Amino acid sequence: MGKKNFYAIKNTKEIFTTWTECQEALKLVQAPVYKGFTTKDEALEFIENDTGFLTEVPETCFFVDGSYNPKNGLVGSAFIYIKDGIITNSTAVNSATDSMGLKEEWSSMRNVAGEIKAVFEVLNFCKTKNIKNITICYDYQGIECWANGYWKTKNELTYNYAKEIRKMRISGYDIKFVKVKAHTGVRFNENVDLCAKMICGIN
Repeated sequence: MGKKNFYAIKNTKEIFTTWTECQEALKLVQAPVYKGFTTKDEALEFIENDTGFLTEVPETCFFVDGSYNPKNGLVGSAFIYIKDGIITNSTAVNSATDSMGLKEEWSSMRNVAGEIKAVFEVLNFCKTKNIKNITICYDYQGIECWANGYWKTKNELTYNYAKEIRKMRISGYDIKFVKVKAHTGVRFNENVDLCAKMICGIN
């Protein structure tokens, strides 16, 4: 792995030549997306390759979401599969019935854990159906940032999540992420949010 000579923050499109300068700038950014690079060209490509929020729903994609019910401690996960513009499949699970079990990370990360689990469900679905091109529409920034190495994986759940994404990409799966601004009326995103809430008992 090459020495990091440049540090880029995607949110502000700033590039720094020392980690100390970058750290100071990061303190002023909410939910920062950042990474270190060997060359300036790599850093420029990183900050310029920003599709922003979803403006038009892809013809074929997956919407994912998670929820947490503080009354019963359940984490809910859901995905909706859109093919040729229509819903063709939906799946919802909660931490009580999930084979992975309710670990400490699940209860502490709450709805974020649910959204991560939803992506796992998407990946398993794609393996079963041999779907190689996967576009995942999400509303929590970490879903993309952990998968693409922008954020450090600080617990078992995020580590295993990033590891599975890498493993599938190496196996030939093309996995893309599209950010959806939460609760802005994007129909499929509202649908999957409702599914995640219902599966953990939120009406």
